[in-house]
Amino acid sequence: MRLVEATYKDNPVAARFSRTLAQAAAAFARAAPQPGLRILEIGAGTGGTSERVFEALAPLKGRVAEYRYTDLSRAFLIHAERAYGPAWPQLTTALFDVEKPLAGQDVTPGGYDMVIAANVLHATGDMARTLAHVRALLAPGGVLLLNETSRATLFTHVTFGLLDGWWRFTDPERRIPGTPSLAPASWRTVLEGAGLDWLAGSTDAECALGQQIIAARAGLQPAIEAVKTPSGDLRQTLLAVLGETLNVAPSTIRADRSFADYGLDSILGAELVHKLRRALGVELDHTALFDHTNVAQLEAFLAQQVPLPAKAPAAIPKLAGTPQPNRYRGL
Repeated sequence: MRLVEATYKDNPVAARFSRTLAQAAAAFARAAPQPGLRILEIGAGTGGTSERVFEALAPLKGRVAEYRYTDLSRAFLIHAERAYGPAWPQLTTALFDVEKPLAGQDVTPGGYDMVIAANVLHATGDMARTLAHVRALLAPGGVLLLNETSRATLFTHVTFGLLDGWWRFTDPERRIPGTPSLAPASWRTVLEGAGLDWLAGSTDAECALGQQIIAARAGLQPAIEAVKTPSGDLRQTLLAVLGETLNVAPSTIRADRSFADYGLDSILGAELVHKLRRALGVELDHTALFDHTNVAQLEAFLAQQVPLPAKAPAAIPKLAGTPQPNRYRGL
């Protein structure tokens, strides 16, 4: 655990950007019109960012009702409970996978006034799907704070480039070539596509250091997460996506006819899986097309995978007055 911690806590560039994000979090908490803020951190890991945020929020601790510390590994949750729980009774922990729909996970849809993610979202397969799930976490008017890689650096490639997760993205058109990172313009596009308004981003000079801070705000309408549709709608979605992939009219596709009969090869199959992930907000492996070889079979399989609709959360007052500079500047 100590070796992993040093990667984030003892690296001067990482520490600089963690401080900047923490200051932004404190500015948002200070400007919120009322206390009772609920904060969620995605992929909090060893607490490299969390620790800085706790320090920045210490004078404002009374305004925080909950700090939900999440990760894929329970080991990191236990670490947080031991390291930060005594000083922060508002700390709660939960296993959470941002690539999966919120339904069935230990988080509250539309329940968080601030979501923090540091060096985690780029390691997901499909950024549009990931950000749809992030948007579904935010209360109306809630703020998303990101600390993300901004370019290929020797440090990141040597540290993470040998890991499978570094290369698992399926949307290379969004990424900086040779990396899972997104340029600021790509972040802005995908954030806005998820219903998040761009507030601020790091300067070009800061991005040249290999990291960037981004702030975005959810709109005032509650988000509706990608949801399960009735069987008929699911069938229509499958036919529409398959028709687009094959460049044929959906009405010409028979549900009981093999995908292979329509010329769906491995390349088109990868495209189909990618589009279905976006359209339905589900985890879907390419091997599913080998096990479920026509529309009817795939529909029956997906009907068990797609989540039920989440109830729309109650609106909360807009968090007015949060500073909205054009750039965040590091210290």
